[in-house]
Amino acid sequence: MRAAIVFLSISLLLLGQDEAGDWTKSGQASFSKGDYLASQKMFAEAWKIAETLPNDDPKRYEILKLQAAAASALGQYQEAEGFLQLAINWREVSIGREDPKIADDLTEVAMLCRAMKDLDRGLAVLQRVAAMHTRLAAGQLPLADDYSRTAQFYEDLKNTGEAVGALRMAIGLREKAQGIDHPALLGELDRLAAGLVKLRQYENAVPAYMRALVIRERIIGRESPDLIPNIDGLAYAYFGMKQFKEAEQFYVRLLQLWVSTFGEAHPMVALTLDKITVFYREQERFDEARKAGERAIAVRERFLADGLMREGDAQASRGNRKDAAPFYERAIAILDAHRAEHESAIKDIEKRIAVMNRLPRGK
Repeated sequence: MRAAIVFLSISLLLLGQDEAGDWTKSGQASFSKGDYLASQKMFAEAWKIAETLPNDDPKRYEILKLQAAAASALGQYQEAEGFLQLAINWREVSIGREDPKIADDLTEVAMLCRAMKDLDRGLAVLQRVAAMHTRLAAGQLPLADDYSRTAQFYEDLKNTGEAVGALRMAIGLREKAQGIDHPALLGELDRLAAGLVKLRQYENAVPAYMRALVIRERIIGRESPDLIPNIDGLAYAYFGMKQFKEAEQFYVRLLQLWVSTFGEAHPMVALTLDKITVFYREQERFDEARKAGERAIAVRERFLADGLMREGDAQASRGNRKDAAPFYERAIAILDAHRAEHESAIKDIEKRIAVMNRLPRGK
């Protein structure tokens, strides 16, 4: 009789695990399709069954983590944290307080705190994670990640000084683990340089920008638009130090990259020319400033005219001659006939108008 009872208990336990597993698989399938509400309901059903399983059954932890993921995806951050805290408690009781995976779960709690704008509490949680990684001798990279996340919190708090300090720690640890020119350094080098610029420590920002630029050039070449932020930062930092010769080289390269990648009529070309105008005025190079300013205006004129021309083309393609004509006329009015760079655009619009005028009146 006793053996039969034991057998029945084991059978019920296995049945419960299978049922929970079925709900879990269905929930994961919905989650992978982006149907978070459906997955949340399925994980809740799985949890009802998991609660009947022994307290140390790993299925309980697995389903709690899935419930946290679904709640977080739905923006239910407090509910997600509640599931994570239960999951952490399961690991502490079932495995031990020094279980390394607890650090991962605590990191998720910290990021939920960030989503809820509870930044001070999130920082405290990250400090606990870093202490745990140190105690467990988890290695340089987990600690680097801890400091990098800590910097994010300080950036959110507008505490640039603390953010810079945390980023320097992250970079130092990552260098030891991966080398001084590893691509993994790029994100933190960019953030460090930007923070130093905010602090007006331009002389320290330049090496950070330069290191990031060198790494990127090695990976993607010298003509990639992905270099633009670093080149822009270097131009600005050298300008801030009044090292005008060095700054000018990077402003020229910045302008060339925008033009070669996106064309002369791109809005960012005009914005870059605005920066160059300010740069020349600061040095009282007024003739060069005037030319750069005029070129910026010409770029904006061309950009606006191109947009009007496209709208005119759209109306003309539908046979709306009366609606198309004003767009073409406004485009020509915006462009300066005396500027050589506008000549081809004006001729293109005039050809469109001529073609349109030759069409039968009913068109």
